[in-house]
Parts: sequence; C-alpha cells; structure tokens
Amino acid sequence: CHLPVLEVLADMQGRHENIFVSLRGQYAPEHLVTGDDGDLARRPTPDEIKEVEEHAKALGLRIVG
Repeated sequence: CHLPVLEVLADMQGRHENIFVSLRGQYAPEHLVTGDDGDLARRPTPDEIKEVEEHAKALGLRIVG
C-alpha cells in the first residue's frame, strides 16, 4: 500500500518543496490487529522496506530518519 502513496507524494513535490518521507519498518499496530488480518498481522520484512525505500528514491523523494 506504500507505493501508491509515494506516487502521490512525488506528484505533490512539484508544488510543495518541503516534502520529506520517513520510512519506519518497526511500526505495527499490533493492538489493532487480529489473527485474521493476514499481512497486517506482521511487521514488514527488510526486503519490503528496501523495496519501498528504493521506490521513493527512484521518484526523487527525500528520505529522512
């Protein structure tokens, strides 16, 4: 779900110069997730985080943190 959001942010970048992206792999809303939520019931893998980071960089977004 991150990739479409990055596309929107990249599109906004031309109109707003102060857009920064902070990618956090440790976030998992475990208190809101049930065992039936599939992929939402786990933390992102290092490969998934790397994919999102590479996509953000390819779009020219500034990554902080």
